[in-house]
Amino acid sequence: MAQTVEWLYAFDVHSNGFFVSFLFTHVLQFLLLPFLMRDTRVAAFCSASLWAVALASYFFVVHLGYRALPFLKHTERYLYPVAAVGLGWAAIVLLVLLGYRVNITRVMITVPTVASSTSMSVGLSSVLLRSVFAFFGVLYCAAAFGAYTRL
Repeated sequence: MAQTVEWLYAFDVHSNGFFVSFLFTHVLQFLLLPFLMRDTRVAAFCSASLWAVALASYFFVVHLGYRALPFLKHTERYLYPVAAVGLGWAAIVLLVLLGYRVNITRVMITVPTVASSTSMSVGLSSVLLRSVFAFFGVLYCAAAFGAYTRL
């Protein structure tokens, strides 16, 4: 008898992972916002680290949720995106050390409106970054659900 993961269980696992990342990217970031909005290298480094920990914790909690099911094999594969998060974090830290101010917090909270934005490139980069996050999030969930139904 083939066993599959119910979509409600998959949604619950996703919600558990999202809650942890929400605490980092919305609650902790809000508390640290006066510091993270500065135009310094330390703020850019802390912002990149905060987002990297948030994304890595999402993937780790999702991995733990599916690892609890005994009929799923190779659940360690769902930790592979943590390596991409680490590479992205390393790339941002390298850019910060080279003198570029890549501050993810400043990009994510920028409201991209034409009337109030003095720098259209910042607004467009915010929309682009959010679109990329949304695209890869949907792609990851679809791939995960497809892999679970085949196991």
